[in-house]
Parts: sequence; structure tokens; C-alpha cells
Amino acid sequence: MAVAVEVRDQILAAPPQPLDAPPGEQPLDGARPLGRAPQWVEHLCTRHGPPRDTRRQLAANGFYLGQLRHFPKRTRRATIARMAKLCAALLAVAGALALVTPAHAAFPGRNGKIAFASGRDGQYQIYLMDRDGSGQHNLSNSPHLDFSPTWSPDGKWLAFERIQRVEHGFEGTDVWVMNAKGRKQRQVTFDGRSGRPAWSPDGNRIAFSSHVGFDSELFVIDADGSNRTQLTANEPSQFSEAGDTAPAWAPDGSRIAWFAQRFRGFTQLGYGIYTMNPDGTDEQLLVAGATHVDWAPDSARLLVDCGILCTVNRDGSNLQPVGLGPAIRDGGGGVWSPDGTMVALGAHRQSEPFDAEVFVARADGSEVTNLTQHPAIDGGPTWQPR
Repeated sequence: MAVAVEVRDQILAAPPQPLDAPPGEQPLDGARPLGRAPQWVEHLCTRHGPPRDTRRQLAANGFYLGQLRHFPKRTRRATIARMAKLCAALLAVAGALALVTPAHAAFPGRNGKIAFASGRDGQYQIYLMDRDGSGQHNLSNSPHLDFSPTWSPDGKWLAFERIQRVEHGFEGTDVWVMNAKGRKQRQVTFDGRSGRPAWSPDGNRIAFSSHVGFDSELFVIDADGSNRTQLTANEPSQFSEAGDTAPAWAPDGSRIAWFAQRFRGFTQLGYGIYTMNPDGTDEQLLVAGATHVDWAPDSARLLVDCGILCTVNRDGSNLQPVGLGPAIRDGGGGVWSPDGTMVALGAHRQSEPFDAEVFVARADGSEVTNLTQHPAIDGGPTWQPR
């Protein structure tokens, strides 16, 4: 975290060094990422990713994200490298690493504890706290990077994403599980390319995303790591780590929702929240232009991120803002409480843009409360059913 803040401060303090955009190029409104930037950089730095003030900061620092193929190769590589460095700093500061994956489902029950990811120990770990914010403690307590926690339907297990520490840094991303006390940690996937877990309503399977080539696809696997099955198969993109990610399984078991970015060659066909049957059939676009998704306990509604936190019916109708107010900026989607009366989300106050926290609010957006109140990056909450 300290390194990310230092990088951010150095870049933002540097004088702008804009590059000349190609003829007719509009640095902000024509933005589309090209080149081999990592998936999270591409998502953050596209027109639909960061808020406008962040896009202005990117443009001020010379990050014209449009048709970079018009630039000479050396300039293009330098631009992508600078883009990646600034986006990495903004990502860490905004908490996007922890917040980008709150997509799962709120299984019905009483409201239990809240698990979340935090960088307060110098690297991301899974933390646990009571629903009023008390009793915050490190649950995963590992030397690795742990984030994207999600509760099993019975509230006894957490699936999460782990990047393992190796001799010279960190390597690979896989799905792991542990019990509610942080014990019995067990690896579920072993390909080093998998994450974004979501439990099935019966607790026997886990949906997740994994890279196939440069694209991300959705899979299901038994909770013991057996019977891995691919659900989606998209046309490979020629330049972008596009595809399907962050699945969320409806509590009634009828559908899986997820975030998709679709490309054909160098053309982005669109992005949004889709749903399908659990066997991968009957794909349907639910909300175009939205990103993160979470099912309500009754499976009748979903929380989606449309730049602000919104609710939508399962058929895509009645898209409505939650109404958190202008003081709170959503940092990557929210999750329902098990009883359906509240939401939790990783976000930051407009007055404190570099301090991401976990907030809870009534389902109508009222009574917003900061639970974590810590200077480190906190986010990616998931609410335990009891």
C-alpha cells in the first residue's frame, strides 16, 4: 500500500507530458484501450471505467487511450507503461483490487458477520468484523494476497481469491476456501489463472472465472476441486483480455449473473451484466453498460453498478438508483444483507478520495454508516447468512 501511494504521489506531482493524439482523436470521449495492458488496467482506464475526474487526470498525464496503434511502437509502449503505472496507483488507492469482486449472492438468513479485504497489514488479507463494525481482525492471516471473499449458503465457509507468494514475489491466482474461523484453508483450483468465486445455493459447487488464452471464461467446479466444467466460450479477442468474469449465482439456483466485455477483433461489441442458466445455456443481456452484480436473497432483484449503485428486477426492468447521495462514491458495487433490508459496499467519501472504506446502508440508501474507519484500503464486503 505504501508503495502504491508513493507511486501515485510521484506521478500526480509530475508536470503533465501530453502526447499528440492522432488527427481527429478526442483524448477522453474516444477512449478505447489497445495494446497488452493487464485486464484490470484496461477495465479501469476505458471510458466506462473511472469517473470523469480520473479520466481528466489520466489525460492530463498524457494517457490518450484511443487508437494507440497510430503511434510509433516505442511511443505506444511507453504510453501503455505510463498508463499502467498510474492506473495501478489509482487502483490501489481507490481500493479496486479489493472492491472489483463483490459479485456473488446474498443467501437468505439473519444478518451475520461481514468479511472484507483490507490492505492494512501491508498486503491484502481477508478480515472479519461484526455487523456494527466492531471486532475487526485478520481472518486469512497468510503470507499471500487474499481478496474477493464470498460466504457459503450456510455461513460456515468462505471462498476467496489468492495470489500466492513465491521466492521472488507473487505468482498465480487461484480459488481457495477456508472455514469461518480462518482455518482449514484449502486450494480448489490449480491453474494459476482463476478467481472471482461464487457459491451455488446448495453449497456443493463454486462458479468462478478463469483465463483461456487472453480471454476470461466462466466455469463451475465442485467445492472439493473436482468436476471442472466450462460454461462460456467466447470468440477470442485479438488484443484485449476480454470475456466473462465475476459470476453471481441466484439464491434460488435458477440463473447465474456475471459481468462481460465482448470484442470481435479490435472492436468492442459491448459490456454489461448478463444472465444464463447454470448449465451455460440461454445467455441474456440484463443491463448494458453496468459492471458489478449481486443477487438479492429473494432472487427477484439485483444490485448493479451503473456508475452509481442501482437495483434492477431480474428481467432487466425497473432500473433504479439506490440513492446513497453525492457524498459517497461507489468503489465497485455492493452486496445485499441476508435479510434483504440493507446493503454493504466498498466506497469512499467525496471528501476523502484516497481512503476506501466498507459502508452499510438501508436498502433505500438511507442511514449510511462507515464500518471500517481505517486509513488503509478496505473493500469487497460479503455478508454472512446465519
